[in-house]
Parts: sequence; structure tokens; C-alpha cells
Amino acid sequence: MRHKVAALKLPRGIAVRTALVHDGDVAPELAENRFIDFIVPVERLFDATQEQVP
Repeated sequence: MRHKVAALKLPRGIAVRTALVHDGDVAPELAENRFIDFIVPVERLFDATQEQVP
């Protein structure tokens, strides 16, 4: 994923945040990965009661 983010051609001043959307368990190596900013269970995408993040 690091190579994919590095390959993006973005305007100056634009930041990239990485996310892993998962269904099931997440391996400890991924949970501790410093390169992934957000780890989101797929159920949260469909749960209307969750607080929306701007």
C-alpha cells in the first residue's frame, strides 16, 4: 500500500490517509501497522446510528 500511495499524483498540500475496511478478524500485524490510519469494520459502514466523521 505504501507504494500505491507514493505513486499518487496529488496537488501540493494534499494529505493522504489510509484505511482498511475489513469483515472478520484483523491480524495483529495489521492492527499494529503504523501505515494504516483507520481500521473500520464493514458493519460500521452500514450502521446509521454511528457518529459520522467529517
